[in-house]
Parts: sequence; structure tokens; C-alpha cells
Amino acid sequence: MASIIKNTSALFIAHFIVRVISFGLLILLPRYLNEIELGAYFWAAAFTNMMVIFAELGMQTPLIREITIAPAKAQIYISNALAMRLILSVITLAMMVSIANLFGSPQETVQIVYILGLSEIVYSIAQIFRSTFRAFEEMKFEALVVLTERVLVILPFIIIKKIGGNFFYVGGGTPLLEFNLKTFCITILTARVVHLFLSFGIMEGKFAQLSFKLSLGFFKILLLQSLPFAMGNIFNLIYFRIDTVMLARLSPYGQSAVAWYGLAYGLVIALTIIPGAYMGAVFPVMSKALKKRDLGQSDFQVLYTRAFKLMFILALPISLGLALLTENVVSLFWPRAIYSTSTIDPALNLLSWAGGLIFLNTVLTTVLRAADKRATFTTLMGTGLAFNILLNLYLIPRYSHRGAAIAMVLTEVYLFIFGFTYISTKLTKLNQFSFVFKSAIAALCMGVLLWLLRDKFSIFFLIPIAGLVYVGIMALWYYSIKRKA
Repeated sequence: MASIIKNTSALFIAHFIVRVISFGLLILLPRYLNEIELGAYFWAAAFTNMMVIFAELGMQTPLIREITIAPAKAQIYISNALAMRLILSVITLAMMVSIANLFGSPQETVQIVYILGLSEIVYSIAQIFRSTFRAFEEMKFEALVVLTERVLVILPFIIIKKIGGNFFYVGGGTPLLEFNLKTFCITILTARVVHLFLSFGIMEGKFAQLSFKLSLGFFKILLLQSLPFAMGNIFNLIYFRIDTVMLARLSPYGQSAVAWYGLAYGLVIALTIIPGAYMGAVFPVMSKALKKRDLGQSDFQVLYTRAFKLMFILALPISLGLALLTENVVSLFWPRAIYSTSTIDPALNLLSWAGGLIFLNTVLTTVLRAADKRATFTTLMGTGLAFNILLNLYLIPRYSHRGAAIAMVLTEVYLFIFGFTYISTKLTKLNQFSFVFKSAIAALCMGVLLWLLRDKFSIFFLIPIAGLVYVGIMALWYYSIKRKA
């Protein structure tokens, strides 16, 4: 148990810091790149991140499992997984280049795709080496490499902030290199190359050394274990990226719409570390609880209810607060001289509700994974992706980035309805619902307060006050019930 707590804590702290740095980049980038450049970056990042799933093919989880079961075979497992990843990476990189050119994107955007595509491939190869950190339960090394990478990415902004301007200088004040979109993407690639070599060095020194002993038998094992969830993962990742890719082609505002949507989307996704970290810790416990036959009043039902309840109690005030304070939040982070209320604001206002639903849907998808419901997970993600694409095809040409945000909200509603219904009918039910009513009342009171005060006070005052009101009302509910009992 001590080992689990230590590893989970190290990983959570590292990824939390990474999210903070990534959010910092989200705030800084619009100050150095114009809307077109920013849109090109968000589009290329979404496109390459979506495509790299074909190189990864869901093999990390079975690889970790196999090394955990047979640590002595780590060398041959890593070597074979690396060989497979390299073959798939070459194919995937060729696909990225071909599709980017077929899209008819501007030449600068295509160049950015080349750089970011290569950085995604480098990262996916490093992921093979990092698998040993998890298999040998030494997550502190993963924490080290991911933190190192993010610090290297944000370093140019710190240097520019220190010396001023958009240039790196050498002795005598001679400009060495202009900081622009291309140099930023090269910085990302460089940081990931460092990540790769650092991961490789730690693996070689601490856990396993590479060999060139390839085994067709292990190739087959890895493929057979990877594919069942691979399709669901592919659908899931494409769903979270396809709207950005489609915006550039379908929106009348082109790359500018991608920039507006990307900033709003990035802010909302930054909040999803909360359900991700919590459900990551709950997943193994749920898996063990599911081994028991009784799925009625079982540990599994208690875990499911507790997780759903916590995510609902957190999601409702966050979504409502972000929706009511959209204008305040955007004004705080991005210059109004560039981003008027018709740019980022509409997308963020809508996506705040999608973010809340992601909290709940993370619980549902974790339950499906823990229950090993591969076919259901894949079907849910596949139909959700198809629904999202159809909505985007209709909504984006008419409503631009607002349409993409509406499509995401409706898709999250779809995933919630069908995921929740399946779990309730086939696996287990929530053993209480009273928290829904109590949270709604507390959120309503908080919302009324924010609506009345949002134009009168700073956001730094409003958020703590809103939090105190919500938590205070929830505490009153809790203690009144406890006193009656």
C-alpha cells in the first residue's frame, strides 16, 4: 500500500505541475503568436496527436502487464515492442505527411505538421522505455522525465520575459534566433528528444537493456492483447481531436476559429486532471472488487457510487461557475484588444458544460474498463465519434467554433446517457441519489450569488466566495443528516 501511495503521489504531483505549465503556455502563446499562427499550431497539434494513436495501437498497457508478470523477460519484451513501434511509426509519419498535403493546408502549417508529427513519434517511442518505470513500480522516474520535458518547453518564454523582445541574443546583443511558431515547435521536438534519451538512459541503467532478439510469438501476444481496447482508444482520441481538425476546413473564419476554440478547449481540458487522477487510482481497486460475484451491495457498487457522487459534486459548481464567469475568465487570461467577446467566450461558455460531463463520463468509462467490457467500450466510443462528426459537419459551417462546442456538449450527453444506462442495467446501480438534489440546490445558490456579483467584484474575490457558499451548503446538508441519524 505504501508503494501505491508513493507512486500515485509522485505521478499526480508531476502531472499536476505539467498541467499547470501547459496552462501557462496556453496563456503565453497568444502574446507571441497571432491568431492565424495560433490556429495553425492548434490544428497541427490536434492532427498529429490524433494520428499518432496508429503508432501506439494501445500496446502500453499489455506491455506493462507482461513485464510485471515476468520481470526477467523485460529485455526481450521491450526490444520487441520497440521494433513494432518503429515499424508503425514510419507508417504513421508517412500517413501524417500525405494527409496534411492532401488537406491543402498552407505550406507553413504543413511544415509545422512535420515537426510536431516527428515530436509525437519521438514521444511514443519514449513511452516504450517509460513502460518499465510503471512495471517496476518506480513512477518517480516518469515524474522526472515528464517534468523535465515541460520545463524545457516553457524555458524560451522565461528567457524572452527576462531579456525582452521576441529574440534570443548572444554576447554583444546580436540577435541569434527569432521566437516564432516554427522555433516554438522545434523547442517541443528538442524537449521530447531529451525526454527520449533520458527515458532510455534510466531504463538501461536501472531496469533492462535493449537487445536485438526478436520474437514473433511475443509480437502476436502483444498485438492480440493490444487490439481489443485499441479501437476504443482510437475512437476516443479521434473524438477529442476531430473538432479542431474539422474547424480549419469548415469554419468561415478558418484558422482564427481554431485559435479561439483551442484556447477555450485547452482551459476546460486542463480541469480534467481531477477525474483522470482520481479514477486512475480507483481503477485497480474496482478491478479487484469486480472479482466478487455479488454486484448488488458489493464493494464495487460502493466504489462506483462514491466515485460518481464525488465527480458530480465537483463537476456541477465548476461547470456553472465557469459558464457564469466566462467573460471574467477570458479577460483575465487573454488580451481583450485581440480577443473580443465574440471569439473565445461563446466556445468557453458552452465547453464548460462539456467539461462537467467529462468528469462523469470518466467514471463511466473507467467502470467499463475495470469490468473488461471491451466490446461495449468500443461501441460506445465508435458511435460517439460518428455522432460527433455528423454534428460537426452540420454545425461548424453554420456556427463556426460555437458549433464545434455545441457538438461536443451533445456528444458528451450521448456518451453519458448510454454509458450510464448500460452500467445501471448490466453491471450495478448507484446506491443513492440524494446528492444530486443537494448539489443542485447548493449550486443554484452559488450561481445566483455569482450572477449578482460578477460585474461588481474581481474574479479573485468571486471564486473563493462562491466556493465557500457551495461547500457551506453541502456541509449543512451533511451535518443535518448526521444529527438526525
